[in-house]
Amino acid sequence: MARLACMRLRPRGPERGEELGVGALRSPPPARGDPLSDLQHLCHARVPPPPPEPWREQHAALLRGLAAGLAGKATAVACRALDLAWYSDGMSRLHLNVFRVDTISMHGASLLQAAAASLGGGPVAALGAGSALYALASLFNHSCDPCLDVQFPGNNALLTLRAARDVDAGEQLTISYVDVGAGVTQRQRSLHHAYGFRCRCARCVEEGAGSAGD
Repeated sequence: MARLACMRLRPRGPERGEELGVGALRSPPPARGDPLSDLQHLCHARVPPPPPEPWREQHAALLRGLAAGLAGKATAVACRALDLAWYSDGMSRLHLNVFRVDTISMHGASLLQAAAASLGGGPVAALGAGSALYALASLFNHSCDPCLDVQFPGNNALLTLRAARDVDAGEQLTISYVDVGAGVTQRQRSLHHAYGFRCRCARCVEEGAGSAGD
């Protein structure tokens, strides 16, 4: 949200020098303008007012951080632009649409050590763990038997979608929001907790009859 706040405070329009054509000679300028205006098509969590206490605390911390780097009228402008309603709208969309990104950090670690840490959540893994929002990938619906795999083959934040199996003509493209290796009870619990729905995909329907001991 801190990055989105900085983008919102940078008005859309050409940077100094871009009107002279020198912008093409530099690296791409930072994104500007309110990014949430481009994310209104994404589903969002319906959070009744008031916003959750953690969101209110994070919003207050964001404003304190901005106030430390701004002065006078700029602080007042930032507080008006980044009010609690704006922050809550952003969090409600990020809550449902961000992807966990795990990259294997090789700083001082062998490939085997890094892979083991990534599975166990060790200190090496923590260096490469994060989250990111992908506007296109966020549009895919869930299935516990998805036809697409979400991958990060470059060991970075570049997301790739690959067919996980043969895809029938006209079949909806789906990804999994949870660990497909988990049992049906755990999958249902995770989906309901994080996304607020019970999955009724063909796999869940088939496994549901024998899930009493799951």
